[in-house]
Amino acid sequence: EGADVMANAVNLFIAEVLNKYREAERKSCVEMAADFDIAPSNIYKYLNGSGNPTAVTIDKIITGAQEKHPEILERMEPWWR
Repeated sequence: EGADVMANAVNLFIAEVLNKYREAERKSCVEMAADFDIAPSNIYKYLNGSGNPTAVTIDKIITGAQEKHPEILERMEPWWR
């Protein structure tokens, strides 16, 4: 049960990062997928808070967003609080 709560919190955090990135970049799911080197179908799932991103995928998203738009993560409440 605790793992489900943590996974849900991470999924919501990733969705928020991706949605803010999409706003900043004004890109489609396909273009964002190329930015993060992730399958477009997975980007779509993650944007909607579903899917099950691996640690590697989460790292790609966080690192990519941080490199292009550090303000996104600076303004967000950490998911672990």
